[in-house]
Amino acid sequence: MTERRFYFQIKAANVFESITACSLTEAKLIAADTWLEWWSQIEWLNPEQESTHD
Repeated sequence: MTERRFYFQIKAANVFESITACSLTEAKLIAADTWLEWWSQIEWLNPEQESTHD
């Protein structure tokens, strides 16, 4: 699988970050390691653009 960047923000914490992963699911697992206490406030940006044609 091809790795790509997934972006998210946490407005209340003034955070905008990217994670390199093969899927949105993997990106969420990686983000949870650091941002679990903010999980309910994470806003994933453009996850619908994830291609399944690779």
